[in-house]
Amino acid sequence: MRPWSLLLPAFVLAAPATASVAEEAFVCNVGALTAAQRERHQALGRMLQSAAVERAELENGYMFVLDLGRLPLDSAGAPFCVVEVAEWVDLVVASAPQVRAAARSLSPGHRRLAVAYFGTEDSVRELETFEPERVCREGLGWLDEESSRRNGKGFFKSEPADQAALLQTISDARADKSVVTAGTRLFDFLKAESIRGFYTSRLGLKELDYKGNAFYGTSPGCGLAP
Repeated sequence: MRPWSLLLPAFVLAAPATASVAEEAFVCNVGALTAAQRERHQALGRMLQSAAVERAELENGYMFVLDLGRLPLDSAGAPFCVVEVAEWVDLVVASAPQVRAAARSLSPGHRRLAVAYFGTEDSVRELETFEPERVCREGLGWLDEESSRRNGKGFFKSEPADQAALLQTISDARADKSVVTAGTRLFDFLKAESIRGFYTSRLGLKELDYKGNAFYGTSPGCGLAP
């Protein structure tokens, strides 16, 4: 069993690339997801929307609170969306090496275009260097070590109340947010991807009232006299 399907409920409680890529146009790749994956993504969005009981826009993103009691259970008795979000996180982590390879293989011209599109080189550099698999590996190790230190047993062998208490120390509700550990990095990653999994779905974009990209039929001009 993947760790995400066990970790995500507790977090809720705590509150192949080739050289040819460089020659392709830098555009949205509609083939990034197969038809089956896209359908799965939409199903996840519908489930999350049905369970969302509170939504808010924050300075650094969005927040939504799920009522897991509104969701059907899987064969193991876990809320179904937890399994689905775990599947999304697993997909992000598994595809990370290919994402880095594709980003690093951009031609200089396409890389400059990417920087202009994102508005900052930091965003492009993150695509080239971010290693979510390392964040997860080190974060899971931290949880297990810290749990053993606190409770005398590993994280997944601890009682749910002890798991939630430990996760509280790395969540947004922790007393000292200046403290950064492998555990806090894991929490931030899982939180961001759980939200991304919903708000990049069709239903999530509908909730944001996102109209999509638009263009002018004729140039509006700059409004300045010559």
